[in-house]
Amino acid sequence: MAALPLYVITPLLQHFVPPENFESSIMASYMPPVPGLMGEPEDIARTIAFLASDDARMVNGAVLAVDFGTAA
Repeated sequence: MAALPLYVITPLLQHFVPPENFESSIMASYMPPVPGLMGEPEDIARTIAFLASDDARMVNGAVLAVDFGTAA
């Protein structure tokens, strides 16, 4: 099992400034589906806790996208 997190506010992301020659279309494909909607590290922690719990005992061999449905 694995969690695939996207759009999480971290110190690295908070200070990210794209280079001037960075193509906006590439940047747009990595932006959250709803402008300003970003997850917190605790959101990922809750997902990991679920996957490690007995509630997920029948989940195996899966990658769980934690990304507000963007990769769906």
